[in-house]
Amino acid sequence: MLRCWTTFRAMLMGKFLTVEEAADRLGVEYKTIYRLVRAGDIPAGKVGRIYRIREEDLDEYFERQKEQLAVQTRRTGLTSGEGRRCGACGASLVSEFSIAGKCELCELSICQACWAVRKIRRCAAHGAGKTTAAVTRSDADDGVDGVPVEPSRPHLGSMVERLRREGRPVVTADEAKLAEEAFVRAFAQRLEHVNELPDPLAGLAVPLRLARVKHVMEAGTRGAVHGPANTISRFTLRIGGWGKPKGGLVLEARFLARTDVLETQGYDGEPLGEVELNPVLDDLRKRAGKEDRFHVVSIGSPTGWSEPAVKIITQADHGSAFRDKRLGIGLWDLHADHVHLDENDDRLLAFWPLLAPARLARELTRIREQLTELVSRYDCVSLDYAAQECGGHVSWLRAAFDELHRTGQYDVRERAGKGLMLSRPLA
Repeated sequence: MLRCWTTFRAMLMGKFLTVEEAADRLGVEYKTIYRLVRAGDIPAGKVGRIYRIREEDLDEYFERQKEQLAVQTRRTGLTSGEGRRCGACGASLVSEFSIAGKCELCELSICQACWAVRKIRRCAAHGAGKTTAAVTRSDADDGVDGVPVEPSRPHLGSMVERLRREGRPVVTADEAKLAEEAFVRAFAQRLEHVNELPDPLAGLAVPLRLARVKHVMEAGTRGAVHGPANTISRFTLRIGGWGKPKGGLVLEARFLARTDVLETQGYDGEPLGEVELNPVLDDLRKRAGKEDRFHVVSIGSPTGWSEPAVKIITQADHGSAFRDKRLGIGLWDLHADHVHLDENDDRLLAFWPLLAPARLARELTRIREQLTELVSRYDCVSLDYAAQECGGHVSWLRAAFDELHRTGQYDVRERAGKGLMLSRPLA
């Protein structure tokens, strides 16, 4: 009788799935389910060290995703077959992170770079070359696609070339404007490839595709006609509420240049220093304190950074070092294509995909090589042991596990009592 009741109760409760079975059911990789369970998005229980997921909970999660996708589609205009490219420049719009506005006349989506940097408010079919800002000036002042040209400076070219031969990080006003456009666009594109980030203040995981997103773009410098506007692109992400723990992040890209020098001189050849950086850090500190959210900020300079400015960010024991529990800063030298950040700040490790993607790629290469050696020595390696041996953030290890798995030469699965394991596939 007891056995019959137990069987009947199990039928009412539904079938329990492992992480691998749930992944097969949704057609995704096992680590996607593992991450969603850890974040609390899919309810699960543990038997030993193995997760068990009810079919009903998995189906409910999928239905919630369908509803959320419908809301996002209506909000961003990314319906099937339309809105996939910027109406002004034709750049791909992968998600809502790429969109800054819509055409004034036809509602076609316009990318961040066109909207914020080039000040374009209409699609190509409705005169993208004539922006709202450009129409207020004479046609003689307009450049290509609404980007104003520099005033005539006969000796500018020879001066710039001479300084470049001397090894100076020289950039003209037009080059700085293009660098600003690329910097803003690249930050949003990197966001599109990040699945999840931690909230160090709340101790929660923030799945980017499930978060409520508010995007704001503003000019840091007013009144500049030629060159960059020191654009700020800010993404505010929120999760939780309605009975769930609340968390969130602010992810920001700031372009910083001496706009006054570029405007009057036509070029700049000096790295930015403490004079330019400290006011920005003060502004960020005030904003982060007011909003009480963890801010991750990438500050890009077209002429690079001076050594004192770099020490403020990278050396925690330096006399003028900048530290704030709500702020993580990376200084991007766009001239040398190099990022300066505090490598000993453990809070920032998970944010390297945004702040230092090239350096992260080198770290992943190193980790993959070490993992290959460990597997050849021990046949299989757990995620915890790999983290001890290879170092780096656990998200780096998971990414390396996944990359090795995709080669077909390695197997990755969760095992009872051992967690996530990397091994050679059985013959």
